[in-house]
Amino acid sequence: MKNRRFGIVDEGILREIERKKEILEKDLDYFLSVGQKRKRSLQVEALKHSASLELEGYTQGMTISQARSARAKEQNRCEDNLLDALNWGMKNYQDELSLDYLRELGKRIDPISNFDGFRKSNVRVTGSRSTLPGAEKLDRELTTFLLITNTLEHPIEKAVYSHLHFVRIHPFADGNGRTTRLLQNIILDKGDYCPIVINRDERAEYLDLVEKATYSYNDQESNADSTFLDSKKIYFDANSPLSMRRLAEKNILETSRTFLKREQSDFFGYLALKIRDEYQRELSKMHKRARK
Repeated sequence: MKNRRFGIVDEGILREIERKKEILEKDLDYFLSVGQKRKRSLQVEALKHSASLELEGYTQGMTISQARSARAKEQNRCEDNLLDALNWGMKNYQDELSLDYLRELGKRIDPISNFDGFRKSNVRVTGSRSTLPGAEKLDRELTTFLLITNTLEHPIEKAVYSHLHFVRIHPFADGNGRTTRLLQNIILDKGDYCPIVINRDERAEYLDLVEKATYSYNDQESNADSTFLDSKKIYFDANSPLSMRRLAEKNILETSRTFLKREQSDFFGYLALKIRDEYQRELSKMHKRARK
């Protein structure tokens, strides 16, 4: 496998994806004439569904006609912003994330709510058991997020890891779900993988998996051993000797590799299987086309 694995996605699933992807890419006629166009159409389809996922309850209290008009208007606004963010994000992503990149992506997705960048106040997700990081903790949370995400070499693992932990941190006042789903697909595109489409009909299952994975991470971090907690203190202490900070960084990365509960593995697997299934659909189409 060309990209070194971090071990957060089942190896069997990754191998199956690589095998199906390789078969498609070897058929140059199909890959160039159909495959690349299909990948772009999936990107657009993904952002349309991503916008719809956020509009549940948006029209509460309106009449049917008012709700239909308001929802269509908001859907179009969200889609336009997401398409702008997608085009900018794909053009400017160079395999490594930065705070500036994340700020700009979030601002393009929701220019009004995220105009000033990351949130300055505490927020909660309605119905969630998880407590989001306080505004005063965002710098450290995002720094750790970037440290780990930029270390991941396999695009699929980088994409699914960023999906969970960006939405767990919830750094923006609004649009966090849209941002994390778009970020995930930008990473996949850079690695030449097809995007993940989370259909609006899957909203309940998807949000349940996100909630369980987020809650399990917060629970295990709050009960983490002293070595891990001490490593984070040392890493973020500007007065710590460079040698100690490097050791602390190594421990944070190693812990992140094993710091995985079943609920997180379930979420990563859910996303990876979507990639596998999309390649299987494309293989079926290719074979059907060849028989004509």
